[in-house]
Amino acid sequence: MAQNKNGNAELPVIIIFTDGDENQSREWDRNSIAQLIKSKEAEGWTFVFLGANQDAFAEGADNERD
Repeated sequence: MAQNKNGNAELPVIIIFTDGDENQSREWDRNSIAQLIKSKEAEGWTFVFLGANQDAFAEGADNERD
């Protein structure tokens, strides 16, 4: 594990930004990715998921009309 200049362990923070729509992988599926994330979280990794559902832009446009 990497250490910072103070000798403390550095733990990764993984940020995933997605609309959740495209997944053309032939090697990874939802279950295998979930298992990998769970194992890395057990090691102290942090995962942050950012994104919007597929109608976010449409909803935003509707709010502008109000």
